[in-house]
Amino acid sequence: MKKIFFLLLLTPAVVKAQFSKGDAFLGGNVSGSYYHYAPVENQRNLNYYRNTNYSYSLSPIFGFFTSKRFALGGNIEIGRTSTTNVYGTNLNSVKSQSTDGSVALLGRYFFTFNEKFLFALTGDVFYSKSQTTNKSADGTETTDKSNSSGVHVKPTFLFFPSRRWGFEASIGSIEFVHSKTVRGQSVMGDTKNDDFKATYGAISLGLAYYFRKS
Repeated sequence: MKKIFFLLLLTPAVVKAQFSKGDAFLGGNVSGSYYHYAPVENQRNLNYYRNTNYSYSLSPIFGFFTSKRFALGGNIEIGRTSTTNVYGTNLNSVKSQSTDGSVALLGRYFFTFNEKFLFALTGDVFYSKSQTTNKSADGTETTDKSNSSGVHVKPTFLFFPSRRWGFEASIGSIEFVHSKTVRGQSVMGDTKNDDFKATYGAISLGLAYYFRKS
């Protein structure tokens, strides 16, 4: 494993760079995730707690190369998340629907393995706003609003069937997020949080057109 890792680090240094300073790209990503948690059932054949979460987002992205391996750019993202929490029985459930939007400045460093396959580390600094509607089984409904900012890093794999078109895929990410939530009609009150987390189930797929000078 150590030998393979060393070869992956060495390979980009011995392969001709894929891009030139002044090149640019324009494209978009579609991402989604699904999570389900259900612990061991109790003697009444009921779960103490169940959680189901799925999300998706659309994100146009652009960037320009400041060197052969590094690009600066930005993106706008619009997404939606649905969460269902069940405590004991369906009579004690809470369903949440969230809509959010964000803007980000990003940097991407490319490792070129050959003319068609590349690997990149993509990092961004973002700001986002969201609105969440929570509905209980008894019909009670509240609306929370939040804003957050943070840093997000993810691995990106790229495939170029031609010199100007590139497909990309990202799986998982690491992020630090500072958030503030204003809760509507809730006894919990407003909250502020700082979270550091790694995600493994989020998959992002994208397509981009590359404007090359040569």
